This record gives sequence, structure tokens and C-alpha cells, in this order.
Amino acid sequence: MAEAFVSYSRKDKEFVKRLYEALKQHKRDVWVDWEDIPFTADWRKEIYEGIEGADNFIFIISLNSVTSKVCGEEIAYALKHNKRLVPIVLQDVKGVHPELAKINYIFFQESNNFEQALQSLLKALDTDLVYVKQHTRLLVQALEWDRKKRNSSYLLQGSELEEAEQWFTQGAGKEPSIAPLQQEYIGESRKAQRVRHRTRFIALTSGFVVSTGLAIVAGIGWNVAINQRIAAQKSELRALISASDARFTSNRNTIDALIEGLKAGKQLKELDTAKVNIPNQERAEVMTVLGQALYWVRERSRLQGHSDYIKSVSFSPDGEAIATASGDKTVKLWNKQGRLLNTLKGHQDQVVSTSFSPDSQILASASLDGIVKLWKDGKELKTFKKLNTRIRAVSFSHDGKTLASGGDDNIVRLWNIQGQELKMLNRHTGPVYSLSFSRDDRILASASFDRTVKLWNKDGREFKTLEGHNDTVTSVSFSSDNTLASAGYDGTVKLWNTDGKMLSPINTSKVQSSPINSISFSPDGQTLATANEDNSVTLWQRNGQKLTTFTGHSGEVKSVSFSLDGRTLASASQDRTVKLWQIDSPWQTILIGHQAGVNRVNFSLDGKAISLPPVMTER
Repeated sequence: MAEAFVSYSRKDKEFVKRLYEALKQHKRDVWVDWEDIPFTADWRKEIYEGIEGADNFIFIISLNSVTSKVCGEEIAYALKHNKRLVPIVLQDVKGVHPELAKINYIFFQESNNFEQALQSLLKALDTDLVYVKQHTRLLVQALEWDRKKRNSSYLLQGSELEEAEQWFTQGAGKEPSIAPLQQEYIGESRKAQRVRHRTRFIALTSGFVVSTGLAIVAGIGWNVAINQRIAAQKSELRALISASDARFTSNRNTIDALIEGLKAGKQLKELDTAKVNIPNQERAEVMTVLGQALYWVRERSRLQGHSDYIKSVSFSPDGEAIATASGDKTVKLWNKQGRLLNTLKGHQDQVVSTSFSPDSQILASASLDGIVKLWKDGKELKTFKKLNTRIRAVSFSHDGKTLASGGDDNIVRLWNIQGQELKMLNRHTGPVYSLSFSRDDRILASASFDRTVKLWNKDGREFKTLEGHNDTVTSVSFSSDNTLASAGYDGTVKLWNTDGKMLSPINTSKVQSSPINSISFSPDGQTLATANEDNSVTLWQRNGQKLTTFTGHSGEVKSVSFSLDGRTLASASQDRTVKLWQIDSPWQTILIGHQAGVNRVNFSLDGKAISLPPVMTER
């Protein structure tokens, strides 16, 4: 099986040859068809098998490919089987397939650095590598089963089936998504295994049934069934204890260990109701897994409901609401506890940025459809004029009178809230990805693909260009004291004063090497959060010291936002979820050492020592 299938127009063969050779030098197995012959039935079969057996579907975007019938058929076949799409831009053209347009492009245009673009491509191919390879393997097996008229001998069995079911369970929210045929294949494999087990059971017991008589067997069978059910429940209880402990060991941040622990508690209660004798050791283990998960968990809630990746998350200034923007073309509003309040529909393409007005009454949304919309009380309030470019960033000023937007035409625009365009700030040489107003609104900062941050005064005049990043600057954020933080694909965080002087770069390479998609200051300006491409969120002190890393997302983290009190951090991910993290851990120290229960604890009179009296046990 190949790592990638390359779909391209034969007119772009020279570029594809260069790309192919570069990938070969990195020991990448790539499927490319070099033949310029009619799309015959045999050739079509070979092409389709190449797509099926490849982990990724690379599409070379050019004027030639977007108008090619053959390329269109290849895209359709890749989409049919939920292959992971990797769009490469050779030429910036219109008419790109909408499913490709949803995905972040990798730019290989003449104006771009080929080697840097190649590294971005390699990184994309390596994302979720184990998951994607299993996706390909199961797709090939499912297709073979389907082509063999669903012959049961091609179904999964034993450990292979268990691995496939585990992959299916863990695949929620991941890309490429699980294909219906794969789901059906795994389901039919499980059904067939149940039939096999039932057949074996019948075969083993049939002789006994015949020899002892139906009446006796009925009575014995009833008791056996009860005992088997109790044994199964006990087994499930032990499995839930183990699952909770394993999830806690692998990741103490997320609520997954707590969920399994609660299931174990519920199972224990059901067994108690049935008056089943459960050893004290197992009871203690249930309390242990519940307690450790409850004490350590940092994930407070999980917001789920979008059908595509989530690009942006924003807390309202009053801390009462959360807005999420998604590739599914919608904005969702949630309360601070994570309950869905409203779904805002109206954009015709991916929504990638949101910003609340200072009074929290109006929400602005920006989309790749080239439109900024204003919403109030869950209804569309205003639609700005459509621009002939993708908009990637939107931000309210702190006085609520001005809105800034930026996009793929390299221009920052200033608007009033009536939708009138006030100024065009045209000095960037690449798309604008992020905007932030200083707290006094005297400065607007813009981050760009051109690796710079520009500072503009309130009259729209550029007065400083901040250089220091060696890759795309993805995000900027002003603190409460007007310190500016910038972050980007080079994996670094830099701090600047309002005169454009670099204060102190945070050396993130000591603890991570992942590109950064978003950065945000806490309300008090003392903590920074970064959304990382390696699926994690990192908290930093302002002096550059790492505080902690939250892991638990199964896709790139695209955006982070602090709550009003700074105690909660929201992170939005490509896995279609938002996680709400508790910043301050509720438990400062846990004392471990006793081999039995602790009945009481005493502080010394000066408050400096703790005594744990020995536990009295019954003889």
C-alpha cells in the first residue's frame, strides 16, 4: 500500500516529477500514473485500486486539473471511500472542488519556498499515521469482501476483529472519517463471530441435552444462564475498573477515566441490587478509580455537535457564552457550562473566525465565503458586502465601534458596525490569519503568511513591521497591559511591546517542536495558552516557563480562549470537539502511603504538620 496517490493533470507533469523525486528522497512510497492514454476500463480499474490502497489522496490544484474530467472522477472516487485529501496549490484558481476547498492548502506556487512547502506536506502525510494506515487496510479488506459477494470467509475474526473495533471506537471525529462500507464490514464480522460462538455452544451442549432430558436441562439451563449473566456482569465490572485505570494512567487530564469509573460505579450498584457478593477488594478498586479520576481530571466539559472541524472558539467578554466556528458552515452558541443554546446558519462556506462585541451582545463571524456577518440573540443582524476573497480573521475593537477583517487578498479592512468599509490596510504580501486590538484601541496587530506581524495606528497607518518568525505567523494576542504575543508554524512564541521591540522569545523548543495554530493571553496577562498542531494545548508563564500541557484531543488544536475569570480554557480542534479545561487544579497535594482506609486526619496546632492516625481494623 502506498502512502499517497497523486491526482494531477498531465500538463503539470514536470512539477509532479519534481515533487515525486523529492518525496522519494524522503523514502515516501507514492503512487503516480505517468501514462497519457485514454481512460479505458482497465486503466480506470488500476487507477481506482491505486486510490483505494493509498493512505492519502494528493490533488495538485491548477487551471488544468480543476477543469479535467479525469481528475474530477478521481476526486469523486476518493470521496466515495473517505480517503484523506491533501490539496496542493500549484496555481491559485477558482472552481476547486468544494470538499478540497474545506481543507488547509499546501502552497507550492513559484512564489513559495519548495523545501518549506515539502516539509508541510510531509507533516500532513504523517499526521495520525497509525489511524490512517488502519483506515486504508480496512478499506481494502472491506472492498475485497464486497467484491467477493460478501463471502463470510473474508470477514474479520479474533484479535483482528478486536483491533478493528477498537479503531472504529477511537475514530470518532478523526479524518479521514470512517466509510459506511468499513462500518458495515466490521459489524458483519462481529455478527458472524457471534454466530460461530453460538454454534459451538450448541454443539457442545446438544449431546448433554439429548441424554438428560429436556425438563432437567431446562432447569439447569436456567440456573446456568443466571450464573453466566452474573459472571458476565462481574467480568464487565473488572473490565471497567481496568479501563478507567488505564485511561487515567495514559492521560490524567481528560474526563475519559471518570466516565469509565462512573460506569464501574453503576455496575457495582446493579450487582448490589441483585444481592451479588462482591469482594471488598473490588469495591475498594471501584472507589479508587473513581477517586483518582475525580481528583485529577482537568477537563470540565466537552462540547460536541459540529459535523466538521472547529476552527475558532471564543468566550464572550461577560463569560456567559461560548461561540464556535466550524467547517460545517455554522456558528454554535453554548452557555459557559457547555450546553448548546443556538446554531447560527447563513454562511455558504467554512466559518473560520468569531469575535464578540465588548458588551457581549453582538457576535461577528467571518467565512471563506468572503462575508462577515453580525448576529444578535441568535438571529442574523447584519451581512457585510461580499468580498472577492476568503476572509480568515475578524476582531472587534474594545470600544465596540470598529470591526477588523483580514483574508487571502493580503488586505486588512476596517468596518463600522453598520457594515460600511472605512479603510483598506494593504501592506502584507501574504494572507492575513489573525487580528488583535490593543486594550486602548490605539494599535491593531495583524499576523500573516508573509512571516510578519504589522502594527497599525487607529488611522490605519502602518508604523511597525515585526520580523523574527521564520514561518507563517498564525496568531496574535494583546494582553491587558498591551504586551503583544505572536506565534506561528515555526513553533515559537514571541513577546513585543507597543513600540515593536521584542521583549523575550519563549523558547518552546525545549518542551515542544509542534507548529502553533493559536495563542491567547489570560485576562490578567500572566499566562499564555497555545493551540498546537500535535493535538495538545500548552500553558506558559509570561517569563517563558512551561506550566502544563493538556492532551486529549485526537486532532490538531486550532484555537484557544480563556474565560472571564481565567479559570477555564476552551480549546477547539480538528476532531470536531471543544474541551473546557480547569486551569487551577483543585487538589494541591495528595498523600499516599497507607495500605488500608484512612478514618481521620489531624493538623498540628501551628498548621505546619499533618498526622494520619493508624486505622483500627476489626479482628
